[in-house]
Amino acid sequence: MTLEEFEEVYRKHAAAIYTYLLRTMGNQEDAMELTQETFFRLWKYGKRLTHTAHLRAWLYRVASNLAVSLFRKRRGQVFMEDLPGETWAYEDPHIEGEPGVLDGRWQRLLDQLPAGQRAILWLRIVEGMSHAEIAQTLQISVGTSKSQYHRALARLRKLMKNSNSESRR
Repeated sequence: MTLEEFEEVYRKHAAAIYTYLLRTMGNQEDAMELTQETFFRLWKYGKRLTHTAHLRAWLYRVASNLAVSLFRKRRGQVFMEDLPGETWAYEDPHIEGEPGVLDGRWQRLLDQLPAGQRAILWLRIVEGMSHAEIAQTLQISVGTSKSQYHRALARLRKLMKNSNSESRR
């Protein structure tokens, strides 16, 4: 991979990888560090990639693996910080609400999901990946991607229902 090719890939994918890692990790410092490490690995191992068509999935897989490694390293610590003012763009018919942006209420609900479900929702809804692409990216089966996606949606619905009934009190 030439420097020009690397710079082009970085310009095209860095913001999306950073945003994905920010949502997965919950803080800017970790997201920035893992984004840098993801692209360092691209520079180091990019020459080995045989199919550039799978580059996006490869970047997300590396970013996901780095996030999982950091979670394991920090096991027992608190990871998710409340990021006021942050929004989560989406377009999905399964989630009710105003399309385009998730407000603080939505973000609090999403933060209650397990990291794996949150990652699958992000890749499916925001990044627009198919379940096959998610499976390849996260190194899981397509069936696992589908089931975790639907479990996440069901859990969000339940959390929304509970949130709505609490706000009426």
